[in-house]
Amino acid sequence: MADVQRDPELLRAHARTASGLAEAAAAAVRGWEEHELPPAEAADLDRLVTAVGHAVAELAEASAVLDAAAAVDGVDVELRARMRRALAP
Repeated sequence: MADVQRDPELLRAHARTASGLAEAAAAAVRGWEEHELPPAEAADLDRLVTAVGHAVAELAEASAVLDAAAAVDGVDVELRARMRRALAP
């Protein structure tokens, strides 16, 4: 199995991207209830808003997971460097 190295800064960048997408998607559907639509269109819009709401929640969760992974990776990198220094002849 290959050793996978994760870059904490790249993970944080992806976390910021996911968070930004979540905010943009939430803003896009905010206030939809204020519009008067025929019942069929209102039902379609309600389904769309629900789907966007699920996507927003998933993006927010992904952002949190990526931030947590970046924090762990940052600690891993530091511990690895300290161990190498301590074990160096």
